[in-house]
Amino acid sequence: MLLMLWGALLSSLNYIISPLTKYLVSFSSQITDSEIAIIKEIRDLKKELSKISMMDEFAAYAKTERRINKLTERLELYKTARKTSSDKASSAIKITLNAILGLVTMMTVWSFWEEPVFTLPAEWVWPLGWFLSSPGVQVSGGISLPIWMMLCRSSLLQLPKFASVMPSPGYSQLPLD
Repeated sequence: MLLMLWGALLSSLNYIISPLTKYLVSFSSQITDSEIAIIKEIRDLKKELSKISMMDEFAAYAKTERRINKLTERLELYKTARKTSSDKASSAIKITLNAILGLVTMMTVWSFWEEPVFTLPAEWVWPLGWFLSSPGVQVSGGISLPIWMMLCRSSLLQLPKFASVMPSPGYSQLPLD
């Protein structure tokens, strides 16, 4: 029973890695104080720009607009640098977590190669019994760990499709005739 749950957990952890990576990277790629200062300065300059008449004070208007453009370009540099560093951190975390998951999965399969996850009556699995017990289970009707993990992963892939078929009990609007 524990091997069945452990195999299902290892199969489902693959789908948790991506949200976990986003969560971990969100801590390292926060907006810096200098970016906040630039955003505030741009906001103040835009308020000042809205008070200046373009027709009457064109030089002051153009000067303020150039300062806003210059600060906006500097802010974009900060954003691209933060995006680049978060992408690098994200890929490093994903590679690390996938490597750890792969090693744990390989060690589990290697350790429980010949042990069936659970056993069904041989008549139930008659035409596919040899496939379900491969690659090492010698028990008739036994389901091997790699096959169990493959079945769990396949069923997890089908869950979003199944959820879209189910009717939603939420809000529905009647046609307006």
